[in-house]
Formats: sequence, structure tokens, C-alpha cells
Amino acid sequence: MRFRHCRRAALAVVLAAAAITPAASAVTVKWTNPTTGIWNDAANWDLGIPGNDDAQVSNGGTVVIDDTQTVTTGFATLGVGTGNSGFMKMTGGKLTTNFDIRIGGNATTGGGTGVFDFSNGTIFMNGGNLNTGQGPTSSGTINMSGGTLTVNSGAIFAVGNRGTGTVNQSAGDLYVRGASAPGTAFVQLGRNATTTIGNGAYNLSGGTLAAPLVKFGNAVGIAGSTNTFTLSGTGKLLTTDISVINTAATNTFNMTGGPLVARNIALPLSNTGGTLSPDTLDFSSAPTDIASIPVVPVGTITLTGDSAYTQGPAATLAIDLAAAGYNDLLDVGGTGNAAATLAGTIKVNTVDGFDPAPGDTFDILYADSIANTPTVTGLTPSGNTFTATVRPAAAFDGRDVLTLTVVPAPEPGTLSLLALLATATLARRRRA
Repeated sequence: MRFRHCRRAALAVVLAAAAITPAASAVTVKWTNPTTGIWNDAANWDLGIPGNDDAQVSNGGTVVIDDTQTVTTGFATLGVGTGNSGFMKMTGGKLTTNFDIRIGGNATTGGGTGVFDFSNGTIFMNGGNLNTGQGPTSSGTINMSGGTLTVNSGAIFAVGNRGTGTVNQSAGDLYVRGASAPGTAFVQLGRNATTTIGNGAYNLSGGTLAAPLVKFGNAVGIAGSTNTFTLSGTGKLLTTDISVINTAATNTFNMTGGPLVARNIALPLSNTGGTLSPDTLDFSSAPTDIASIPVVPVGTITLTGDSAYTQGPAATLAIDLAAAGYNDLLDVGGTGNAAATLAGTIKVNTVDGFDPAPGDTFDILYADSIANTPTVTGLTPSGNTFTATVRPAAAFDGRDVLTLTVVPAPEPGTLSLLALLATATLARRRRA
């Protein structure tokens, strides 16, 4: 034990004297326990507990961070080198990194397999990016079932960085804050290069993922990548733009749950069971946490190009009305040619005390064609209801428009009469 600490101290002196930059000066400290052990046990590492170093687990062992530990390191890397693997479990405590977290591989030309199971605790990346599957023969998986992970300063969360990356998030908060470049940080599925493909899969079934941007691919025109984002269950995706960079890849966005809050979506969207909400999020000041992200309840979602919108019987489109002419809008197709097919529910909500009068109208959806069969729910403060009708080929840009109209609530006497008629009809049917 004494030898390890002395050797590490000597290396630190040499590097300090050379005045190497912080990223380059990190000493590689390797996990030597072939089974399972805690991070803060010097006997599990070849040079003692890592400090501002590159902590690598590549021998098939498992490093554990629990609620008794507070860990600070430079890099945290699992599975370095083709054929090597590393595992980490975090059940509590706090992990702070000053550089990257790399799950599976650590170089653009390398490989390795890494798995990170994260069920509780706090991860704060004070610098660097979050990578899964970094290298053409690498594979990285994050299984997140709780806790909070913040990519604080870095701008990139790469799911498949030239390799294969998978994220399974069923709970917890993952925030790509990107304070070094506010408003431009991103989650990237399949971060491919011109000579290597990247494959990324993000399965968000619970908890919250917040990032200014979500990107499919990196280099343009590279076939062979498969990138899929699946939003299901109670998972919540908060973003502004969902874009496709590598159009030659197979890129898919599946929505069976939600909610989804976005501004621009560059893929066809089939909402079979979630809630699509045109709220406007402001990431420009890099708010400190997800709860602090400013939200304006009225906004526009544009499905760009020829991206169609299909809403199934179990899905919802949430529409907020804030004032006359100031309401949520879904613009399907943008300048392209796309259809909207609506079933399920249009859930209408008035905000800031707005109380539209009977006969008031609100245009809530544009598309080249609209199939409209949803149920409209929600009441005005005065108790009035809404109907949704399609105005075909509206003059303002030649597209169909879905319009909400405020309908007076039935008078109490009318409701009583309707109830009596229904009771009498039922009685006649029983006698028959």
C-alpha cells in the first residue's frame, strides 16, 4: 500500500513540474479487484484511490459507489480496449468528475464494453462530456433507475460515439446543462464519423431527460447507423429541437408515452399513447437544474419538412389558450407536404385567467390534410366547452386548419330535461 501511494505522489510531482494541462496530466489509475468492491478502498486500485485522475475499470470487475461515499475524480472510464469490460454500480452518495465519463471504450479508434447501473445518488460532471460506446468496437450501456445526473459544463451526451450506446432510463433526472455553451448542449444518438458508424438507442420510460437539443447522427451521408429514441410510460423529454444530421442512417422516434415538450421536430411523429405539449422552454441561461428551466405555457411545435403527425386513440395533444390570438399551435409539415391524423384527445386548458366567450375561435393545427376524430376536453372558467372543426384549404397558406370554437354550456334546465328524457327512454326500453 505504501509503495502505491509513493509512486503516485512521485508521478504527480513530475507532472506538476512539467506544467501539463489538466486533461493531459491525469494519471491512469486502474481497478484491480476482479470482483466487486467500493470506490473509496485504496486496495481496489493499483495506485490507490483516484484523485483528479483517469479512473479505469477494465478487468471485468465492478466498482460500487454507495450512500457512504463522496467521490471526486478526473475521468471515470469503464471497459478500455477491445475484449475488456468494466462495470459500475451507484446506489447512493455523490460522484463529481472534472472530465469525461466514458462507458465502454475511451478512444475514437478503440473498443471495450462498459455497463453503468445507476439507481440513486448524485452525479455532477463539472467538466467533460458523457459518452457511451466510444470507439468503433465499443459498447456502452447506462441503466438509470433513479438519482440525478448533470452534465454541467460539457456540451455533449453521446449515445454511441462511433460505437454502440444504449441508455435505459426508467426514473431519475438527467440534465445536459452545458453551462460552457448555454442553449447549445445536446444528446446525440449515433455520433458517427466519416469513416465509422455510431449506433444509439435511448429508451426513456420514466424520469426526465432535459437537453436543449436532441440530434440523430453527426457526419452526413454515412449509411449503416441505426438510431432510435423511444419515449414511453411516464418518461418526460424536455427539449427545443429534435434534428436529423445523418440522413443516410435509420433514424426513428417512437412515442408511446410521455409527455414530450419540443419546438422543432425533424422526423415523422406517431404519438400512440403520450402527451404532446407545445410549451416553450428556455435553456439559454443554462438554469442550474431541471426545475429551474423557464417555461412559457404557450408555444409552437413545427414538424419540419414532410414530417407527418399521427395521434392514436390513447394519445393527447395538450393545447393552452392564454389570450385572443395567443395559443398553442402544431404546425405539421412546415414548408413541406405532410398530413395530420388525429384521434384520442385534444386537452384544452386556459391560462392566466383567460375566459374566452362563446363563439371565439382558435387555430391550433396546420397541415396539408387533417383527419379529425378526437374528443375535445376542457372547460373555460365560465364552464363553456370546445369543439374542433377542420377548415379545408384555408386562404392564408392553402393548408387545412384545425380550429377550436368555444361552445356555450347547456343551461341547467336543459341538462335536467335531457336527463329526464334519457331516463324515460331507458324505462321504455326495459318495458319493451
